[in-house]
Amino acid sequence: MRTDHVLTTLRLAVLIPMILIVSDMLASIAPLTAFLGGLGIAAPETLIRLGVAALVGFIVLNGESPGWLISLAYFANMLYLIMRASPLVEIAFPTLYPPLMDALRENVLLSISRAFFYIPVLVVVSIVDDYIGELLEKERIMSEWEIPAGDVAGVVYPSLLVMAVATVTSALVFLWAIDYLTGRRVDFGELYYLAPPLLLLALGVSFSMGIFGRGKARRNVLVIKARMPLGRSYSWKIEEGDDLVVTVLTRGGEMGKREVRIETEVKEPPKRVILYVKNLGVGEGEDSIKRVPLRKVKESTDGDTRFLLYTNMWPVEF
Repeated sequence: MRTDHVLTTLRLAVLIPMILIVSDMLASIAPLTAFLGGLGIAAPETLIRLGVAALVGFIVLNGESPGWLISLAYFANMLYLIMRASPLVEIAFPTLYPPLMDALRENVLLSISRAFFYIPVLVVVSIVDDYIGELLEKERIMSEWEIPAGDVAGVVYPSLLVMAVATVTSALVFLWAIDYLTGRRVDFGELYYLAPPLLLLALGVSFSMGIFGRGKARRNVLVIKARMPLGRSYSWKIEEGDDLVVTVLTRGGEMGKREVRIETEVKEPPKRVILYVKNLGVGEGEDSIKRVPLRKVKESTDGDTRFLLYTNMWPVEF
């Protein structure tokens, strides 16, 4: 079985808790279930669960990240807890508070203890899903480099094992801490004992792991490191668009393989970079053009700057 298929299957499995959480949240909205029941649907909860599962499957199988859905569920639980369990709303909006509480009690059946429990679960799912997404991106890049499948698996699977051990260890330590603090068996229905530290922990981890989404970089720096046939001198120019075209103009002397580095700032990250080497004055005033294929091998962010590295060289060469 191909490595990307294994990772995609694992990603879908990891997202099962999120599917159940989002389904439970939607099924807890009384007007929604009443509307579906009025349409003659005997089991609206089952329909909601199947609908959420189909949406998540469509997102993952199309190579996209379900992070926005995890973030939406996280924010919804946080907002619900702030309104139901925090005194801030009552203090800030004393007139609005009574009708708001009445509306929530009548229309939202989600218990406070379940909402508290869902927050750390969503944080863990977000972290693991993001990690698997990074492994999928690494697998894609290595496959584009035509690295043998066995070598790709030798890189991806040990990383996956480390992630799994870290996740299981963290879960066991978390459960031990709950048992130690409560002094008895863990009762997930009474997690409100740990509400303040859990909320702070979830908020801090979500910021650090990017559950709120990645900020858009203000600068995009394109770096090209390539080995190409060049003469004695050369210059280059760039034409931006969906496909960024780099034309290297060279002249004089015998053409030979030389390494060049081009670094420039671009408005938007390109979908593809195409490099052309144009040898001026070949033969009787004719020009020759050679196409050098490039592939993206790295994308990283430092502050508000995104760096994109494109090359035609193999990893051992640089």
